[in-house]
Amino acid sequence: MKQLSEKDNLERILPQLPLPLTGFGSLSENYKKIEKIFETRSDFPDYESIYSEICTCLTFGLNQASITLTNHLLEKSLLIALIYHEAFVNKDSKSHLDFNNYFVVEIEKYNNFTLELKIDYCFEKQLISLEQKKELHEFRKNIRNGFSHSNLKKIFGNLNIDSQIISFEVNDIKVEEIKMDLWKSIFTQGLTQAAISEKIAANYFIYIDSIIRQLYNEIFKK
Repeated sequence: MKQLSEKDNLERILPQLPLPLTGFGSLSENYKKIEKIFETRSDFPDYESIYSEICTCLTFGLNQASITLTNHLLEKSLLIALIYHEAFVNKDSKSHLDFNNYFVVEIEKYNNFTLELKIDYCFEKQLISLEQKKELHEFRKNIRNGFSHSNLKKIFGNLNIDSQIISFEVNDIKVEEIKMDLWKSIFTQGLTQAAISEKIAANYFIYIDSIIRQLYNEIFKK
């Protein structure tokens, strides 16, 4: 009997599932966007398991989980890139027989770097462009800090909703139409955050994948 691949299994399972799973869109939309990434995830053995989990989350509409994992992927990929890059620069001073300690110096140097420092150092070492540096800092501030640190202002930004203030006076009821900032409106945030996640999750992952592919090319082409 032929053993089905992960892709074959997904394609077999998807039509059997209720659509939409999350109430915000069909499963096939994200899967079509990330299909090529899913098929080539083994290009990056350092991240293959994370890639598989993110692709699975996106395929099944688990967009907030995907964003959280992509945040982790971003931080880890920049860290690993810095470690590889510096280790290769210093390769002549290393013992190739002591593989257990081959990356120790670089790990000790970069392991506790904040994401902000990782981005800046990748730029300084010419692993990413100035434009990419700016874009990654925007992702750091708004998506990573927003979702991983539950920063409501970063998640909802300037979004607002129409609302009303009702006041009761003697023999009178006054209704005032207002705009309410979403970051202040706790009771409306759940569904809104899910909708925002659906809109950005796949494209966020696709962008971080493009950065990782560039980092690998920059490091291993030398």
